[in-house]
Amino acid sequence: MKQKISELEQQRFSYLLNKQYDEFAAMCDADLHYVHSSGVTDNLFSYLQKLKSGLYGYQQLDYEIGKVIDMQDYVMVTGDFYHQSP
Repeated sequence: MKQKISELEQQRFSYLLNKQYDEFAAMCDADLHYVHSSGVTDNLFSYLQKLKSGLYGYQQLDYEIGKVIDMQDYVMVTGDFYHQSP
């Protein structure tokens, strides 16, 4: 399962780097909760708004998957996310 998650993460980051936000949104659950290192939490709608407004602009993305937890109805992934912004 970790390999599949890694492949999906690569695709997700490709969409973010290339500003393909509709494609990114299509692969996300509508109930997405993204917790930033600052502790700020975005839902899918607020994260997309910030991406489209240019608040988040990624030039390079790297990640390390820490844990993949199968919750039967969904998968929870923890890890470290590194990015370079303009």
